[in-house]
Amino acid sequence: MKEIQLKDKRIVPERLTPFGFKKTGEEYVFKTDILDGQFVLELHVCGQSVVRTRLTEKASAEEYFLHLVEDVTGAFVGSVREEYNAVLDSFAADCCTPDVFKESQTLRVMDYVAKKHGDGPEYLWEKAPGNAVFRRKDVKTWYAVLLTVSRRKLGFDSDEIAEILDLRMQPETLAEVVDGKKVFSGYHMNKRHWITVVLDDTLSDGEIFGFIDNSFCLAGTKKAK
Repeated sequence: MKEIQLKDKRIVPERLTPFGFKKTGEEYVFKTDILDGQFVLELHVCGQSVVRTRLTEKASAEEYFLHLVEDVTGAFVGSVREEYNAVLDSFAADCCTPDVFKESQTLRVMDYVAKKHGDGPEYLWEKAPGNAVFRRKDVKTWYAVLLTVSRRKLGFDSDEIAEILDLRMQPETLAEVVDGKKVFSGYHMNKRHWITVVLDDTLSDGEIFGFIDNSFCLAGTKKAK
């Protein structure tokens, strides 16, 4: 079997059965034929970040490995590899969710937004998996943006990656809030209408939740930018 450690993705158990997995003991197993029925591909899941695969050639009943060897080329093995990867891509799209953000305060923020406003993060950019947005359901306007950036981009003397949150703020009060230490001008956003906070417990949850609720309200106005 080939063990695959998922990167920045988490398996959602509730999505496995609709995809076609069956519970077998402590794991879920999915089986499908590929390459016009010449092979049967099995996916085995036990946990939230690892999937194991087995590809068996039906004619010989032996496990096939050549598709896993990058240096092996040719039309046949290329077709096997392509269909194998297509099944894995479908599994990742249908059975997994992004698992990018790790900071405890970020997770508390995501939980708060889900419970208070009923919104989950939307990962809109395939080339930027470390970015996500929250938007109002009624007007489809963003009110919060989660990002992973170097602290240096916020003015710190460090290249450590930080998890940050962009939020809307009234222009007339923005100058009173932004101090360049705990609250910053909006990163990658209109600096007259957005602020940025670092999700590292520098600010209390209560302060950040207040900013989120304020931003949510501002996103519902016609002048939201």
